[in-house]
Amino acid sequence: WGPDASTISNADGNKLMLHDMWGELSFADVADSTAPVKGLDYLALKIGRQEIIYDDQRLLGNLDWLQQARRHDAAILKIAHKGFQINLGAAFNQNAELKQQTIYVPGNVAAGTPANQITASGTTNPAGTNGIGQLYKSFQYLYIAKKIGATKVSGLFFKDDFQKSVVNGTRTFVPGINSRLTSGFNVASVLGKTPGHSLAVNVSAYYQGNRDKEGAPLDAYFTSIYTSYQAGKLAIGPGFDFYSGNNGTGSSRVNRRFDPLYGTPHKFNGLMDYFYAADGHGPAGLKDMYLKSRYTQGVFTTSLDVHQFFSGNKVAYKSETPVVTTSYESDLGMEVDLVSTYTLGKYIAFEAGYAHFFGTRTLDRIKTNGFPTASTYVPKQLNANWVYLMINLKPDFLSSKPVATL
Repeated sequence: WGPDASTISNADGNKLMLHDMWGELSFADVADSTAPVKGLDYLALKIGRQEIIYDDQRLLGNLDWLQQARRHDAAILKIAHKGFQINLGAAFNQNAELKQQTIYVPGNVAAGTPANQITASGTTNPAGTNGIGQLYKSFQYLYIAKKIGATKVSGLFFKDDFQKSVVNGTRTFVPGINSRLTSGFNVASVLGKTPGHSLAVNVSAYYQGNRDKEGAPLDAYFTSIYTSYQAGKLAIGPGFDFYSGNNGTGSSRVNRRFDPLYGTPHKFNGLMDYFYAADGHGPAGLKDMYLKSRYTQGVFTTSLDVHQFFSGNKVAYKSETPVVTTSYESDLGMEVDLVSTYTLGKYIAFEAGYAHFFGTRTLDRIKTNGFPTASTYVPKQLNANWVYLMINLKPDFLSSKPVATL
């Protein structure tokens, strides 16, 4: 239970991977007269290794673009009654079977710390897709949602805990945890729906506080609004995401970088995953203005998305002590994503995608820590291209359809 990161890597070793295995124990079900608990539409406990998906997957999602996807060893109490959905969830991680022997009490193996968190040399197993570098020790959350007509309103209260550590040349884990608190809401609605026309709107806002994984005070927030107007075969709409960040030209003991938890970042800030995916994007935050479009004609679907990125806060021109006040411009660049899909029957789809990123020196500064005044600095290539071809196979292994006999 809980021995692996929420996403796997080569550092975990070559082994058989079990992505999803859980059981859901039903205690109340309005459709089952034999259920032991009465008075609720549905009551169940879902326990085991499972994907956790809510709303648009901004903070909690299955990250299905990665072949291994994302899952958690968790227990979730699920309640549904009169249109309300209430979920109480909790997870715990031991991170590794091996223990270091000299962390708390020399020679006491039982008091050791997991070997695959941040090691003394600073290396880590990639435990997440947001650059957090350290898997949560535990988390607990409350999710409440209510659907009113064509509108769904939901609230999330999430606490994740990280093993405390101290750094004196090397990192040493000590007893105790640093707890991070994230809370907010999401509203998804379909407005003015008429035959062949509809307008979908999604608004969300979240606040992050208490302590980050290093124990520093945390004061960060995120806001988003995006729309999609459907007119026959065409869907198009603008959007704006804002992730708060730290001021690179000043100094503060308060961390203002918002972390998008354990969601599906590939879905939001461009298909090339420059932000809040592999490297976490650093402390500056992000402003993402975008226009997304999709056209469907029978078995063919084509989407074209354009993103314009800006830093969420000032980016320091170079690293000096004391910190200089000069900063880069906020423009990080533009990304264009083009994807076409051809569906062949019920279980097979072919997909082709092309993306192009027009980067800036500010992006170079954030991603490579490059200093234009240093003699060893080599400017990086600012344009990037990416193309992929994919075949999606989704067989139905457990079909209830009758099997034809000869």
